[in-house]
Amino acid sequence: MAEYDIFNGDADGICALHQLRLSEPSDRNLITGVKRDIKLLNKVMFAQNDIVSVFDISIDSNIKALKNGLKNGALFEWFDHHSSLSAPDHPNFRTYLTSEQGVCSSLMVDKYLKGRYRSWALVACYGDNFQAKAQSLGTAMGLSANKLEAIRVLGEIINYNSYGESIEDLYIAPEDLYRQIQNYCNPFDFLASEKKIVTSLRNQMQEDFQRGLDASSERIKNLVITRLPNKKWARRISGLLANRLIEKDNKSAQLVLLKRDHDYTVSIRKPTNHIFPASEIARKFPSGGGRFEAAGINSLRCHDIQKLIDEIIYHYK
Repeated sequence: MAEYDIFNGDADGICALHQLRLSEPSDRNLITGVKRDIKLLNKVMFAQNDIVSVFDISIDSNIKALKNGLKNGALFEWFDHHSSLSAPDHPNFRTYLTSEQGVCSSLMVDKYLKGRYRSWALVACYGDNFQAKAQSLGTAMGLSANKLEAIRVLGEIINYNSYGESIEDLYIAPEDLYRQIQNYCNPFDFLASEKKIVTSLRNQMQEDFQRGLDASSERIKNLVITRLPNKKWARRISGLLANRLIEKDNKSAQLVLLKRDHDYTVSIRKPTNHIFPASEIARKFPSGGGRFEAAGINSLRCHDIQKLIDEIIYHYK
């Protein structure tokens, strides 16, 4: 028998796992990766009586490995906020799922723990760009504006650190960053004690952001398209840049195209005044998925770019 914690390498995945392990300590095998490395269950051959906790990755993207694990007798619990069309009904499969707008996976753990480590859930909210939700919950907790700003920055830099083509693109591997965070019951102690990591990540993020904001963009009707080159800084900033752009102009759809050798990585953000899910557009293409507000395509062929542009313009006209 083996035990695993499998989690997305972004702020939501790390904070979701961290909350649960603060409440239910367990030194398990850690399986994670860059943000877009979402088929994480494929990295494990599950056996009978294995115990598996999964955080912030899509069931749909891991359904084959999940079904094989259940067939082999493994036990799973799953906390996630991505669209799930294929969750199996099985006695060894316990789920905490939501499709509610503005709710990240860390808030599902927060609900399970009855708010015991909510400050870490706020970090995840800010990392996932659920600004209003974080502000509302933080204000209800009595947190000052300065403390909320500190949490916002922490959420952004943890999320920023997860973007890249490979671990080599990142400042610190997500597993190592989680190992640093797991020593702290609240984010304020982490910020006070780990100033070197925080300052380095923040400075690098700001530098990459400026390059992204200076990148070429064009407007086609209700869509703004930003094109990024195949560079490390661009791979690190692509998803967060999409968040920043939708904050600046939330009435237009935002499409960030990151060039790779033979294809593109795509980030899509929907206008706030439209109800059609961004994830529904992304899923029209192989390797596409996401959630209501924000979605992505891991590998978009060059000849499909115009089709994607047409889909976005049609649904958000």
